[in-house]
Amino acid sequence: MRFLKYLKKINKISYPITLLEDAKINFKYKKMLDCVKMLCHAAISFYLKKLNVKDDITINVRHLKSKIIGGNVELGKKTQNKHVYSLNLDLTMGYKCLLGMIAHELTHIKQIHQKELYLDDSQVVWKGQPIMNIENYKKKICRSRKAHDDLPFEVEAREKENSLLNSFLNSTELKNLKGKDASLTYIINYL
Repeated sequence: MRFLKYLKKINKISYPITLLEDAKINFKYKKMLDCVKMLCHAAISFYLKKLNVKDDITINVRHLKSKIIGGNVELGKKTQNKHVYSLNLDLTMGYKCLLGMIAHELTHIKQIHQKELYLDDSQVVWKGQPIMNIENYKKKICRSRKAHDDLPFEVEAREKENSLLNSFLNSTELKNLKGKDASLTYIINYL
């Protein structure tokens, strides 16, 4: 808790910085520190490039208040038709976990954006094949963590999560953030 107070005290930067021209990234959580916004913005931009999501999209980052899940992406008509994505993250988790969660959820955004994963009238569709109806999907993800983790789009997201995270942690994009903000430099040094 003392560390967060320290960050708030010394956190004085100009924001936003632009790292990805095609994506618009909005932070909807007013209490989010600028240094955390910069870190998340850099990670989102980096991951979108690695995932080859190059179209004009909007990502709204929101704080998710949940003790059960670390993040999710809302899947609906607005997401599918207008390329506006709600990325909900538990911003209280550790920074390395947060960066991994962003990688995982952006893999879902890639799946939705490239129409690998979508909803039709009543089905969840993965790579052109209906995998279950929406009601069964809702029951399945609520009933069992293993059932949720075995879904093919979750398997792909977990596989990409670690490789994307490791690439970002060793990237020049992350190294270039050092020195832009004292708090951010501190965070990067301890990732």
